[in-house]
Amino acid sequence: MIQANATNSVLTKKFSTLLFFCILTTFCSIESYGQSTTVDLGYRINPIYSRGFRQPLYEGDRAGFFTMQRTRLMLNYSNKDSLNAQVILQDRRAWGEASDRADISEVAIFRAWVEKYFTPELSIKLGRQGLIYDEQNIFGGLDWAGTLAHDVALTKYESNKIKAHLALAFNANRVNELKRDFFRPNLYKNLQFLWVRKEWEKVKSSFWFVNHGLEKADTTVAYTQTIGTNTQIQLNPRFRFRGIYFQQIGRDVTNRKVNAHFLSTHFTYLATSNLRLTLALDKMSGSNVRELNDPSAKSKTYDNLFGLRHGRFGYLDYFYLLIEPTAGLQDYYVKLDYSPSNKLIFKNLLHYFRTDQDSYAAGDLTFSNPLNSFLGVENDLVVTYKFSNDFNASFGHSIMFGSNTLDQMFGGRESQENQVFYMVIEASPRLFEKKAE
Repeated sequence: MIQANATNSVLTKKFSTLLFFCILTTFCSIESYGQSTTVDLGYRINPIYSRGFRQPLYEGDRAGFFTMQRTRLMLNYSNKDSLNAQVILQDRRAWGEASDRADISEVAIFRAWVEKYFTPELSIKLGRQGLIYDEQNIFGGLDWAGTLAHDVALTKYESNKIKAHLALAFNANRVNELKRDFFRPNLYKNLQFLWVRKEWEKVKSSFWFVNHGLEKADTTVAYTQTIGTNTQIQLNPRFRFRGIYFQQIGRDVTNRKVNAHFLSTHFTYLATSNLRLTLALDKMSGSNVRELNDPSAKSKTYDNLFGLRHGRFGYLDYFYLLIEPTAGLQDYYVKLDYSPSNKLIFKNLLHYFRTDQDSYAAGDLTFSNPLNSFLGVENDLVVTYKFSNDFNASFGHSIMFGSNTLDQMFGGRESQENQVFYMVIEASPRLFEKKAE
């Protein structure tokens, strides 16, 4: 059985290689009016020295050091107002990982979609694709961080006056679907959303409706609905305001009613052409323990769905994607962007984190002594230098000055350190470009 599995892994790897060359040959052989084909490579090398990245460093722990590498092959085809297509193959690993097993293939399909245009404004996009909208509060591109993709049918209408996207998705296990089989937990069974975007001279506004279905063990589906708006107003050439509000209703997989919300306000000041300052608040509603222990009470814990947190809720990732603190989260922060030249960029974010609802220590079974709502202060510094259009490097440092409440959120042990140092080296060479006359 082990030998058979190894043989299958070798065959899978050979098939992936053959598939790649077939796709590459097809893309490169296309030649007709209005068509273009590009083939690009992408490299992201990410050394990380962790003294509390994603989880605190405790007494007796040793700091971690590792290097993540992501490698991509990106094939893009475009036939103006007729057909677009993309295939991205990706390998994601740490240096030294699986180096002793040459028969193990880590290559995966990151994107694979085709988009057919019926008119210059109307198209349908089918396949595995990234859903990236607005400021990525509901749908964001994890991009290099993982392989998050959505297998959807996306109908798009885009004109100079309005944009509207309608998405439909239904996920199933490939095996045993001749009879209904329980789908994986924490990944939606089906999904529908409507996104409408309208722009005026000084105002840009989006409307959202998302119906998100998670399957329960009995194969019935629990649905939540997220409804809201994202509006940006250019108050004058230097001041800009953005307001975001989402209301979430429905039922979760425990059949508990949901009544939660997300609120975000941003004030941005353009001091000079290369200096920008932002004051902001991002707030996710939460539930206290008493509410969680009462089956009749509504859940007020907001589900961030597929929105980004990395960089928005701190680069230490203590409040990372799909790990919502049940007590909710409030993030008050100041962001400074400074670009002394076209090649050099400084970015610094100072966060002040609080819980939205009361939380309690693990041993407080009577819930009589609520913890302080203050979680900690985090500072994130990123310096980026752009050597050329296809090569850049960044250095980053993040540190959290946490509270006892933060320690309780991670289990109650007193943390010794909460910081990380890292580099990001990115290269994106273009291998091939062909535009038919």
